[in-house]
Amino acid sequence: MHELDDGDNQGTHSFRYVHANRSEIWMRFYHKITAGVTITQYTKTLDLDEAADRIIFGIQNNAWGFWQASGSPTFPFTSTFTWADLFGGSGSDGQWHCFEIHLKQGAGNGICEIWFDNVLVGSTTTATLNGSSGFSGGRFYTNQFIGGPGGPYEVHIDEIEVDDALRVGPLGGGGGGVVVVSRPPAATRMIGLVPMGMR
Repeated sequence: MHELDDGDNQGTHSFRYVHANRSEIWMRFYHKITAGVTITQYTKTLDLDEAADRIIFGIQNNAWGFWQASGSPTFPFTSTFTWADLFGGSGSDGQWHCFEIHLKQGAGNGICEIWFDNVLVGSTTTATLNGSSGFSGGRFYTNQFIGGPGGPYEVHIDEIEVDDALRVGPLGGGGGGVVVVSRPPAATRMIGLVPMGMR
């Protein structure tokens, strides 16, 4: 659980993990936020470590997508799926939801995909993700401004799984070859994830 409040450039994160560099990743996690929270500006749900690009996943201009703190273009992919689309209204519903993203590096042929609750809500195969070293981990809820009313709020993240060869899918969905961060590993064929602390 991470306590979240309005604030720009806080420089904090709730959970950090690392793994060996990969040019392609699928990542699945479960997410729950206090009922009634509304994101009106932006939130950095996940900040992915990539030496050249530093890709961020979250809400920007009321739409879920990816942007980067350095490199070009600034927005490799933005969906049309909004905060309200996910929760069925302007305020969060206080329930667990399954998030999954897929990223593959490439210059004009990179891949960005987003699933919520096992439904593909946005994708492109023409993104520019030019990083040279591959993805090597990330941080949840870092350095953000949510533009919501008051606070603090509780954000819960659980069942984090990452793969570099297969879509993970929701729990019980038959995904294979993954390593689990939030409980003892069920399989270790692929990426060795290492939790790097909680704050």
